[in-house]
Amino acid sequence: MAKIKTRAFKSRSNAGATLIVRDRFAPIVTDEQSPFFGEYPPLRNADDAQVTITLLGPESDVARRFDAERRATVANRFNLASGKGGASLLLTPEQIAEQYAHDTARLVAMTVAWTGMTDAEGAPVEFSDEEARELYTEDVDIREQALQFIGDRTHFFARFSTPSAPSSSIISA
Repeated sequence: MAKIKTRAFKSRSNAGATLIVRDRFAPIVTDEQSPFFGEYPPLRNADDAQVTITLLGPESDVARRFDAERRATVANRFNLASGKGGASLLLTPEQIAEQYAHDTARLVAMTVAWTGMTDAEGAPVEFSDEEARELYTEDVDIREQALQFIGDRTHFFARFSTPSAPSSSIISA
C-alpha cells in the first residue's frame, strides 16, 4: 500500500515543473544521438537558448482554486437548467468565451517563470502576468503545450515514477 504522506502531491504541485517548449513547426529530430530523437526540437530564441516555462501543477493551491470556481459555475448552470429557471444546458457563444477567459486566467496564474522568451525583434521578454496572458492568447501552440503539460501529472510527481513514466520533473510536452 502506498504511503500517502510520502507522496506530497500538493507540495510538489506547488513547487512546479519546467516545460521545454517545442518547435512544432520544425521537422522531428532524426539524429539518434540527440536526446530529442523522434520528437520536435526545443524552441530556441535568436541567442540559441531554449525556451522554457515553469508551471504549477494540477494539485497546486492555485489550480484547485480555479477548478473549484469552474465546478461551481457548471453546478449553478445545471441547477438553473433543472430548476424553475428553465435555463438551457446548451452553451452560448458568450459562455464559451467566458470559459476560454477562465482557462486563460488559470493558465496565467499557474505560470510562475520562463526563460528564453523574446519579442519579434529578439529582445528578451521578462515574465509577468500580463506578458503570460498575451503569450497564451496570441500563441495557440504554446498555450496548447502548456495545457497538455499541466494535464499530465507525471511532470510534477515523477519521483514516484514507474518504468513507463518519465523519471525527471523537467520534461517537455
